Amino acid sequence: WKLIPKEWGAFKKATLNAYRIAMESIEGKSKSARPVDPLHSLTPYFAVAKPVDIRGSKAALSRSQIASAPGFLHKNKDGQLEFLVSSKAFKQALADHKSVLAALKSRKLIATEHGKCSVYRPIRGSGKKDRDRVYAILVKENGDQAGNLVLSLAR
Repeated sequence: WKLIPKEWGAFKKATLNAYRIAMESIEGKSKSARPVDPLHSLTPYFAVAKPVDIRGSKAALSRSQIASAPGFLHKNKDGQLEFLVSSKAFKQALADHKSVLAALKSRKLIATEHGKCSVYRPIRGSGKKDRDRVYAILVKENGDQAGNLVLSLAR
């Protein structure tokens, strides 16, 4: 519809940015008053993402489909629920992805391997070759009154 100028970036990223700015103005938060917690930008991201639930079985997806998917729900070996998302999809959706990753890492809400935020997870199958490098964010699952899936950080 050509409503959003091209310089604003991808539609989803621009929408999430506009939502964050609107929420800051509604809540009376300005950048000069106090810094905004970067993790607040995950709330609208989780709200619009429709993750593929791979807890019971593995999805038959190609690498390009995994890279462009909004995310996946997965139980790690400790039984914790993880929201898996490719770095490409995460960077496209969040303008402040670097500060979000840093905040997740400092609060131990993202799985890490050798200091890196991206980890291997079995998305396409159970074999070693079926593992893909993704961000694994610890989340908890809630439901709303309509029975829809609602995700939040596992604080």
